[in-house]
Parts: sequence; structure tokens; C-alpha cells
Amino acid sequence: MNSYEQKMAAAPSSGAVLILAGAGSGKTRTIVSRIRNTINEGLCTADECLVMTFSTRAAQEIKERCGDSRIIAGTFHSVALSILTEFSARTADTIHKYHALGERERESLIRMIFSEMKESFLGVPLDCVISILALDNAHRQNILSKIPDELVAPFLSIQQKILAVKQKRNLIDYDDMISAASDLIDSDETVRNTVRKRFKYIFVDEYQDISENLFHFFTRITGVNGNICATGDDAQSIYGFRSADINYIVRFRKYFPSASVFMLTRNYRSRREIVDLASLCISRNRNRIRKKIISAAGTGGTITWHPYHSESAQNSQVLDIIDNSIIDGRSIAVLFRNNYQGEILRKYASQAGNNKLSGVELLTIHGSKGLEYDTVILLGVEDGIFPSELSEIEEERRLFYVAITRAKEKLHILYHSTEKGTAQFAKETFLSTRWTAHRYISRTRSAIAFNRKPINRDQNLP
Repeated sequence: MNSYEQKMAAAPSSGAVLILAGAGSGKTRTIVSRIRNTINEGLCTADECLVMTFSTRAAQEIKERCGDSRIIAGTFHSVALSILTEFSARTADTIHKYHALGERERESLIRMIFSEMKESFLGVPLDCVISILALDNAHRQNILSKIPDELVAPFLSIQQKILAVKQKRNLIDYDDMISAASDLIDSDETVRNTVRKRFKYIFVDEYQDISENLFHFFTRITGVNGNICATGDDAQSIYGFRSADINYIVRFRKYFPSASVFMLTRNYRSRREIVDLASLCISRNRNRIRKKIISAAGTGGTITWHPYHSESAQNSQVLDIIDNSIIDGRSIAVLFRNNYQGEILRKYASQAGNNKLSGVELLTIHGSKGLEYDTVILLGVEDGIFPSELSEIEEERRLFYVAITRAKEKLHILYHSTEKGTAQFAKETFLSTRWTAHRYISRTRSAIAFNRKPINRDQNLP
């Protein structure tokens, strides 16, 4: 382990544990070490250890790094489906006949129904309908409350038709799996006892993205006083539109009063300047866990902000930055809030005869989570776009935090600025008096530290 913090967090123990892992703090390494230590200390066997994540890739990585194939690791939904499959004889008459409905199959179902009632949507494109239907109920209702009344009825109708088709064809989607598995464990004592005896220790990754549905599911498995280790970072909770509830991590001790909490506060990824800007960004949020993140990489990072007044001016600047940033072996990513921004940039580059974008990664900020790059170019910091007017402001700041902390060495931020005003996130961070004061204090401290260095009196001798 690299640090005392990581060693403490990796030490095995019983009961509930929360590991607050800041960006770039070695979260995966720490959780892998804790799993190994839990097994090696005899608290449980490998096949009594359950790891639940949000992606198959993450689950597989943790399992491989633990080096024991007996460990049970998978997504929440795969674990739920395995429980439903194993205990199907105890479920409702038809549940064992249900077929899993993946994302592609669900989209195909929506396409089929949409084609039958296309005229009712008055020109609203299919991809927009799919996106709205993918939101959790609260966010979907928020959007429906802002659209014309004549469009609300088609959305309600297509939801009812999707449900009817699912019931007719015995289809079960991801949310259905979680609810059905929770209900089964709740209602059947034999199933509940079997599952809890089998999984003595549960590790939950990316805990900041837990929803009410998922919380109920894994607590049904662990029980009130079970052994659970949750790992995550409240500053990176960015999936509210998928029902993620930041309060489950911020108020962890409300649900697990005797829990132990460890903090990983050393960022091994980003230079100090980048870490400091990210910290300033997230400090404006009220609903958070206060922690001081420091850079283990030290100073030497560069942050450059580029004002733009039009979309074309912004895209031109992005191409110039890329031309001046490409160095063999150095990774670059262009990040944006919405997919359409990437498409516009690609089209602009193609029309300009620039093919540099085909070496560079173009990603939404959501898609970049968990990744890191030497240079990050963040475009579209513009009121109404980023922060989005459709999302809660504190989650938008967390998304800004995620974007900033993808950068290791260099960060370029393109923000909208005209005579009428400047982007909110620009004013809150690198254009704020707090940032100016911070940089002044930082430079002063560096100068003091330099002047305190002992002088080598022989250095000028021949």
C-alpha cells in the first residue's frame, strides 16, 4: 500500500465500513487489499465474499486483481437475476419464466411502440423519447411538467404500452430484477437465511451512485447488522437522473450508526493546481462530506481558460489547442456535457479538413468517469448547457468536479463570455476572488519554503 490512509482502510473488520475515496486516491487498490485481507485473516472464505459494482468490467477487474476465482463479483443486476433464477420455484407462478430485457432490447421495444404512435409526439424525435423514458420517475416528471400538455399524454401512453408488452411477453428489465429480488428475500425466510449465510461479507463499489431501489436490495442481503464495506466519493455522485441518491453516502451513519469511516485524501493522479481548482469547485456545494484533498503529484500542472463568444469560435479554439497539445505518448481527451456537442465538433473538424480528432478521445463527462488523461480539454462551460438547466445545480458542480479531475498535467477550459455575461462555473472557480487569493497564498508559501532551504556555501567554489 502507498499510504497510511490506504493501509488503515484495507485492514479487515466486522460491521459496516465506508471508505471515502477521493478522485485518484487508489480506490480500487484499497478495496482489493481489503478483500484479500478479509479472506486471509479468516473472517470469511473467498466464496462467502460478494462484490457488487455498476459495470461488468469493474467487477471483473476487482476479481482478477484479488487473484481468487471463487470470489463472487458482478453487477447489482446480475446478482439479483442469479438470486431470482436460483430460487425461481419460490417466486410467483410466472417469475421463473421471465426473460431479461437488456438495454438494446428495451430500446427496440420503445422503437416498435413509437413507430405506431409517432404522430402523437408532434415531431419529438425518437432519441429524445428514449432518453426521457430512461430517466428515473422524478426527473421524468420534472421534464413532463415543462412540456406542452398535448405532449404529456403520448408519454404516459407509451409508458403504459411498454408495461403491457412486458407483462404479455414475460419480460423483466433491470429495475424489475432488483425489485423482484428484494421482494423475494423480504417475503421468504428460507431464501433470506440462505442468502445471508452464503454471503458473509459484501463489498459495494461506487456507493455514491446508490439508489433507493439498490439500497433496499443489498441491505436485504446483509441484514441490519451485516458486514458491508462501501466505497465511493460523494463529490463524484453524478447519476441523479438514474435515481442515484447522494444522501446514502453523505448520511451513511444514519443507516449504519456504528459504522467506521475512512478517508483517502491523497490524489495520486493530478497536479496540485488541478486538485485545488476541483476542491474550490466542490466547496460551493452544501450537501457533501467535507474533506481536504491534497495532491501527491505536487505542483507543475497548468490550467488555461479560453473565453468564447460563439459555437464556431469555440470549435476553432479546440482544434488549435489539440494541434498545440499533441505529443507522442501523451494522452488527450475532449470532454463535453452532452453528446450533441461532440457531434458538432466532429462535423466542424471534418469541414475544416482537420483529421486530428481521429487520435483524440471525445467523451461525455459521464463517459469519462474512472478514466484519466495527461491533457483534458473541457468545452461548453456555458449557462444552460453546463450547468444544464434541467439538472440540480449541486449535481452539475459534481459533474464539473469529475471533468476537472480527469486531468493529470494540463487542463483547458472553454467558457462562454460576452458583454451580457460570463458562464456561472467560470465565475465560481478560476475567475473568482477566492481562486485569485488562493493562488497568491500558494505562491507566497512556495516562496517562503524555497527561501528556507539551507544554503550550500560551497556551491560557488571551483
